[in-house]
Amino acid sequence: MTLNGPLTEQQWAIMCALLVMPDGATQRDLMRHLMAVGTRIDRRVFHVQLGRLEEKGLVSSGRSEKGYGRPHVYRSKITREELLSRTVGDLFGFLPLLPEDRELILELFEAHSEEPELAEASSR
Repeated sequence: MTLNGPLTEQQWAIMCALLVMPDGATQRDLMRHLMAVGTRIDRRVFHVQLGRLEEKGLVSSGRSEKGYGRPHVYRSKITREELLSRTVGDLFGFLPLLPEDRELILELFEAHSEEPELAEASSR
């Protein structure tokens, strides 16, 4: 899978939305979900970012079997765990870290993952 660099903030938001809709979502479904969680993305930017996610191999699309005009349905091609692993990998690749820095980051991540607000956010 070609990953072509880290995800933008908008791409991350779209991926998170797709991951909570495992049966797939139309563009309208995705836009409504993003607005409901407080994320606003301009419609044109949304289309561009969705296309880039497809180019990166993270999203697939196809025509719906039902619905007016048979709209495109988008699905994540990766799991939440794969998305998080990729994001952490991007972070480690971006920062000039020493081996002891990586261990400290992992310890901090483990400590923070036990905090209620992070556990709640990761379950979305």
